[in-house]
Amino acid sequence: MRVFFVGVCGTAMGNAAVLLKKLGHDVAGSDAGV
Repeated sequence: MRVFFVGVCGTAMGNAAVLLKKLGHDVAGSDAGV
């Protein structure tokens, strides 16, 4: 599955992105603060 997070630098979104990546998913994201 391909997943794109908006606001990926937040604690919850960042942890969710790491978890999905470890499960083998294709993960990308963006954040206004970066």
